[in-house]
Amino acid sequence: MGIEDSYLFGVMDGHGLYGREASTLLRMRLPLNLSLVQSSARKQSKLEFLANPSFRQHVFKKAYEKTNVEMKGSNFDPSYSGSTSITVFMHNSLLVCANIGDSRAIIGSWSEQNGWRTEQVSVDHKPETKGEYERIVSCNGRVEACRGTLALLLDGAGREVGPRRVWMKTKNRPGLAMSRSLGDAVASKIGVIAVPDVFEVKAAEEVKIVIVASDGLWGVIGNEKAMSIASKHHKENEAQAACEELVEEATKAWNRLGEVVDDITVIVVFLK
Repeated sequence: MGIEDSYLFGVMDGHGLYGREASTLLRMRLPLNLSLVQSSARKQSKLEFLANPSFRQHVFKKAYEKTNVEMKGSNFDPSYSGSTSITVFMHNSLLVCANIGDSRAIIGSWSEQNGWRTEQVSVDHKPETKGEYERIVSCNGRVEACRGTLALLLDGAGREVGPRRVWMKTKNRPGLAMSRSLGDAVASKIGVIAVPDVFEVKAAEEVKIVIVASDGLWGVIGNEKAMSIASKHHKENEAQAACEELVEEATKAWNRLGEVVDDITVIVVFLK
């Protein structure tokens, strides 16, 4: 985004037949669109971005909107494919997190008095959450786990299986397990939106670790456990080792559940 001493981290978790294409498009286009929206909105856009929270909100939301439009005009069919996205911008003590979907960002703070403390920065966009549920139902969608014939194939007894999902009112499709996503043209007609929640944190000196990851981690590893694993590697500044252990522990957890291992993407940032 052309701002000195700033960093942008992102996790894009694709799904559907063209999930890889969707997440790749996001990875390539979203950073460019953030810069384009920022620079085209103000003459002193870099200073304005750092000084004005409402401008930061505008930049992230417009950049996501622009990227979503590009995805729907891309060379793959986004009818039943798309991607979640979480991005974290950092500059000095400013941390801005924009999230669409069920990936998550957490921060870990250290003090001699209290040890490690964990704080969740983003909010997971799940269909059963009150505001998300109401929007989907008002758009003629429904929210429930797999059941009936589909559940019979998965469970053998026809019981509800898995997480709550988004469906058309009278058809068992698309079955998204999140309430916000980019792409997913069919789901966008029944209340699934591509509008990010944007959160800001003034990171005090005690903030030492940032973890950004897909739901493949958070579905089986809680915030506290994830921070406990990552913090073991902080003293030696081994962020890569922290990532590898988190992925390994999540994979073991999925295997213990006897389920297909979900896609696991993890970023660990150690701060001085």
